Amino acid sequence: MKVYFDGTTYRSSKITGPTHNILLLTLTTNEHFSEVQIIDIENKNDGKYFISQDDVKREVEKGLQEINAEMSVNYTATKIGYSSKDTPSNQVYYEITKEIIKAIVLGKIENPK
Repeated sequence: MKVYFDGTTYRSSKITGPTHNILLLTLTTNEHFSEVQIIDIENKNDGKYFISQDDVKREVEKGLQEINAEMSVNYTATKIGYSSKDTPSNQVYYEITKEIIKAIVLGKIENPK
């Protein structure tokens, strides 16, 4: 899984056969930051949403808590971007979050083209 950084936001996606999910994270190490902005990158409201903001936020926070402990770091999301039209799977946002932090710590970040 590749992780891209545009100077502000980390972006990664998971594509497995017919399933696809994208996650964008803006991160901080400020322990006192508590307000998380969640953005649906679809920008369409036709009532065909499959994934809720609350579910994505919960899975990202769960992934951050676990990977922070594993890697001895302290990242917090300030902004979460996702597509509500992605393949329904809350678990994938947990997995992508962990992969993004691992890539940061291990220095395996790609520049967007």
